[in-house]
Amino acid sequence: MSEEADRLFAHHYVAANTLADEGRLQDADTEFRAALRLRPDHAVTSFLRGNVLYRLERSIDALKAYQRALDLEPGFTPALGSIMAMQRTLCMLEPAEAAERRLIQLIRSGATPWISPTDAFAIAGLTAAELLAINRAYASRSLCARR
Repeated sequence: MSEEADRLFAHHYVAANTLADEGRLQDADTEFRAALRLRPDHAVTSFLRGNVLYRLERSIDALKAYQRALDLEPGFTPALGSIMAMQRTLCMLEPAEAAERRLIQLIRSGATPWISPTDAFAIAGLTAAELLAINRAYASRSLCARR
């Protein structure tokens, strides 16, 4: 990437984050899209755009953005954790359990430098079976069980 493209990417990236922090989510999404046109391979930008899309209540688009981030960076546990949470929200319980198992595996392997809220479960000593039981209990009490 040229120096000018790097500068433009940085401008859009910073603007997007600033706008998101200010609650100007539509504008933030526009800036994230501009940044991703310059660096479509930037996993963190795709992930952060997913967060904005989630806040805009565009769940499917958010899920796609998180998945794109994970495709770009397979060890990116924040994206995987967000995918898992979105799948639960959308009552996609089997994929959510698969994502949770993968997340546990990544954390335990030490193969990822990324930090995730799920690390707290691993640090607390919960086993994979216990986490899956938590997921099932969550599902049984959720709106998914009432559909």
